[in-house]
Amino acid sequence: CGWGVGIRLEENASEKDQFVKIMVQQILDGALKPGDRLPTESELAAQYGIAKTNVHLGLKEVARLGFLKIVPRHASYVTDIWSHITLDSLSAMVQYGADQPDRAAVSAFLELREMLGCGAIRWMARRPNPAHVCALKAHCAKMERAVQEPDRTAFWSALRAFLVCMYMEIDNPIFPVLVRSARDMAHRSLKLMDSYFEPEQVVTVYREVIDLIEQGDAVEAVHRWTAWNDVLTEKFLHTIYDA
Repeated sequence: CGWGVGIRLEENASEKDQFVKIMVQQILDGALKPGDRLPTESELAAQYGIAKTNVHLGLKEVARLGFLKIVPRHASYVTDIWSHITLDSLSAMVQYGADQPDRAAVSAFLELREMLGCGAIRWMARRPNPAHVCALKAHCAKMERAVQEPDRTAFWSALRAFLVCMYMEIDNPIFPVLVRSARDMAHRSLKLMDSYFEPEQVVTVYREVIDLIEQGDAVEAVHRWTAWNDVLTEKFLHTIYDA
């Protein structure tokens, strides 16, 4: 398997975290394949020059992410991640995917993002909450001011606040639960797509969607949001993976 070839632990990071990164990257890179048996914890500790305790904790974390199956008092095996993937798995695939995260993982989350957005918009349009709509408009106004200055840092801060308000302050209890589960992945996907967002267009689309929600037009609100989101997603995936 070429264990440890060309890989060194980085400074300014815990041994456990660096070990997790190495294991996940080797799985994502194909150096470790489903069914492969890992060396013992003692062998891995000696190989990487780290404490056996950190190897043990690191393997447990990689298993929690879904990349390993640990058989107590026997061995650890690489799993087929797509057979039981979780949001934590997707997040790790993006986080540890180096310069080009796994396309299937990114695509899967972007689809999830669209589904959650459609659901939230439909819910809000069917039963508009004046206070919620007012709060969303306030965040849009902050985005607009940031665009005019221009201040991209302030824009991103306002955009994140808008999205938190949209999903976490909605009067449907299921959306905050789903968003909390996907929060880490959402942050990573936004960071990946940073340079693909055109702030002026974001403000325009969100203002139009809010107006349609306020009018109770769920169909047109969803259509406007998904049409923009689909173009953005296609542009991102094509540039990153097909160029």
